[in-house]
Amino acid sequence: MQKAGSDKYVLEIKNLSTKKNEFIEKYRPFIESRVSMYKKRDFQTYKEGDDDLLSVAFSAFEEAIDKYDMDKGAFFSFADLVIKSRIIDYKKSNFNRDKNIVYLEDYNSEEVKENFIEKRISIDTYNTNLVNEGRRIEIKELSEDLKAYGILFSELVDYGPKHILSKRLCKKLISIINQDKELISELVRTKKLPVKRIEITTGINRKKFERYRKYIIAVLVIKNGEYQLLKEYII
Repeated sequence: MQKAGSDKYVLEIKNLSTKKNEFIEKYRPFIESRVSMYKKRDFQTYKEGDDDLLSVAFSAFEEAIDKYDMDKGAFFSFADLVIKSRIIDYKKSNFNRDKNIVYLEDYNSEEVKENFIEKRISIDTYNTNLVNEGRRIEIKELSEDLKAYGILFSELVDYGPKHILSKRLCKKLISIINQDKELISELVRTKKLPVKRIEITTGINRKKFERYRKYIIAVLVIKNGEYQLLKEYII
């Protein structure tokens, strides 16, 4: 369904409401397919509110248009990530809201107390499962993204910093690179860490961080992508 040149076209229509609406309607099948996929594959536990998922997905698709730039890669891959993220947020918030209602006048009832505890356990279990499933999806997507950089997800354990000093070094480098739009742009464009420019910018010799190159790239990809759950686990 994705057409050549669609990435640039999205940039052109950002502020053109009529053309943007036409674009959204044109790709209704894509949006509906994302909802169907996530309903079927990822959210079987909780069915209430599923009728509203399409509205969430359409809003997410428009959000993706508004936030898109070429540094984010292919538009439809980016849109897919935004839709997935918003569906997870919607499911989680609605489950908590709808399943956590107890009327105060009835709270003295032992039966209500027991039901409330059961619902609370159900909520906690659901949220844990949802986060785990969302994390699994993000890891799969990250694995695909990293292939473009010549990195296997399974390699990251071996290439990550192990000691305090090396962790501090990587944290410092990642922070500096992530704040430099030109460095990030070059990384995304070439799929390689711009080692020479990093040396010049930071004054740190490449020998000190070359061994952590794949790890640094992976963290930067996470920080600049729609990886809301994985971001909690990176330095």
